[in-house]
Amino acid sequence: MMKAVFARFLLLSFVPLVLFSACLKSTYPENYVTESVLKILRSEYNIPLAQVEITGKTIHLYLPVERLFTADLDDIKTTYINIFGLPIKNVVVVWTAKLLSAPQDGYWEMLSRLYRAPFLRWLKMNWIQHKVEKKKIEKIQDAIELHPEVQDEIGQMLFAVARVARSTDRKLDFYSAQITDVRSGHEFILQGYLPDMNRLQLLDISQAEYHKRILRDTHVNNRAQVHYPVRSFFLDLNQKTREEINQKYFSKLTSEDWLERFYFKNKAGSLFPVSQMTWEILDVRSFLSPAGGRALVYVEIAKLPRDPHLSKLTQAKEKFLFEILIKGKGVQILRIIPFNLLNEMLSTMPEFQMNEKTLEENIKTWSSEFLPKEVFLEEFLSRQMMMRLYDKIYQDERIANTFTDLHFEVRFRDKPRREFVFEAQPSLKDSQVVVNGKSLLAHEDMIYLENMFVTQAATTFHSYEFKNFDALAMELPAEGERMVATPADLELFYRKKKKLSDVLRADGSTIPLSDQMAPVR
Repeated sequence: MMKAVFARFLLLSFVPLVLFSACLKSTYPENYVTESVLKILRSEYNIPLAQVEITGKTIHLYLPVERLFTADLDDIKTTYINIFGLPIKNVVVVWTAKLLSAPQDGYWEMLSRLYRAPFLRWLKMNWIQHKVEKKKIEKIQDAIELHPEVQDEIGQMLFAVARVARSTDRKLDFYSAQITDVRSGHEFILQGYLPDMNRLQLLDISQAEYHKRILRDTHVNNRAQVHYPVRSFFLDLNQKTREEINQKYFSKLTSEDWLERFYFKNKAGSLFPVSQMTWEILDVRSFLSPAGGRALVYVEIAKLPRDPHLSKLTQAKEKFLFEILIKGKGVQILRIIPFNLLNEMLSTMPEFQMNEKTLEENIKTWSSEFLPKEVFLEEFLSRQMMMRLYDKIYQDERIANTFTDLHFEVRFRDKPRREFVFEAQPSLKDSQVVVNGKSLLAHEDMIYLENMFVTQAATTFHSYEFKNFDALAMELPAEGERMVATPADLELFYRKKKKLSDVLRADGSTIPLSDQMAPVR
């Protein structure tokens, strides 16, 4: 999946890299980096919905999409032909049937329209049939494969970031790309180190190695799911007719105030087939009811006259509050509240325990679906080591045969010393192996695990030339055991000038309390 993304990225970025030297004067001023990336995405790649923000030395990209994965788990339409009661879905057979039946079916369709005789359609062959059925997922990879259009857009986003980052005075170290399916709330997150991207473009590291350096994660973004009907509402205002809007959103209302509110009707009473304004969302954020099942969504809108010659309509901003019903996986709009009616409407929603004053104060603390958080190199390296170790340990036959359970975590700790910590809770299959007060870390199977961890850590630190830490620690909190290695010894271990026993030494420091660790098995 990600190899396809970065193949697209390489194709986009390699040629410009050859043509333009990195020593040229900066093209993108440091105060206009986000605007520059957005301009490239919107004007050159037609990605208008992307958002870009910068926190510290991290550039964040957000892309809302309608379909994140190739496999849509909802109902899908299938085409087949019926032969003696058996549905045949073979592509070659179906297309052959289409070619053979199309002339005759087209002939009878033409005659039925020409002579206004619908019964002539009965003479059509109608070999091709359709039905709706559940999507069958045979492999988990089928369900989590990114949609090809999303892969293209990720490649274009990364290229835009690389292009701007390479030609600006602003110091940027990381990118973080969040791609969110606004219907289901599922999201895919990529985080990468920009110098690694430059090395990939210069062919200093392989595509396979770069792929291993990228942090990937998936989540469910509940905020995006709650915001989706609100975004859809304003999109519909821009695209649908008055009758369609009424049918979809206001058919149960006795009042027609919404017609004037959303500019389908003027003050003189004249009706318009479409809204006389176009609507653009500037800000959207939400608050989930503590009782569950409800949410309030705040949205700030820019409205612009559809016809620029209408002098009576001027560009302005407006605020709304949407009450959302959450029922299972479904969400729907219950009420649309203009801000000038807040007090009246909030009094009918006691579950939120708010009035107009407290609401306006609290809105500043509400969350959006895009929450950029700066990435730091220490955190990035910890997660990368965790990811690589997970892949190795999960596939290792010896570990599978000697451990009944193994929980571990790799993280960076800056107090009391700057340390990278491998914390483990191992359970060996042979319960008699650790006796007579001997250290669990001295057991041969644990030494095997220690070697795997130290090798990965030493390789990672060397490849990033990272030395700004005091120690690498391996800790067993349940046993109170701890061993450490210095950066200098790790470099010698990487160069095979020192053995593991000379690098990892027992340490009597107190082990700080830690968070719950992630299980490998």
